[in-house]
Amino acid sequence: MKEYHSIMIDIIFKHHGMLDKFIGDGIMATFGTPTPSGDDAINSLQAAMEMSLALKNLNERRSADGQKEIRIGIGIHYGPVIAGNIGNENRLEYTVIGDTVNIASRLENATKELRREIVFSEELKARVEKGIPVAPLGTIKIRGRERPISVYTVHDMGRYHH
Repeated sequence: MKEYHSIMIDIIFKHHGMLDKFIGDGIMATFGTPTPSGDDAINSLQAAMEMSLALKNLNERRSADGQKEIRIGIGIHYGPVIAGNIGNENRLEYTVIGDTVNIASRLENATKELRREIVFSEELKARVEKGIPVAPLGTIKIRGRERPISVYTVHDMGRYHH
């Protein structure tokens, strides 16, 4: 996991993301914290795409060495968060909370049933550049939400060059 985490964190930082925390073998990253920019949405999607390609290369090396492949699911949502130090005087942790975080987590969980490595929301899609080939995946019901949300993935990533 150390090599995997190192590769993924380098990609997150390269695209101006921030490592929020490790959740088991998962990585929670934010873009636009603590200071938002107009590029946060595209940075998050470009990081996800590069992470996917880097994982493909890592898995080719692992496979050649007789090791098991690593699979990931990346869920991305765009919206406001509450950011700051959470905890008490014994343990403070800078993190983000709120509906946006919950939806991103639900999208990450949906990658399994949708059988897609990257799944993102309509809110993110509306803010990414037109040059990225986006494929609709339909709508999914999100726990805690009354109405289903529209979800998307990146179509034919091999043809996208940034």
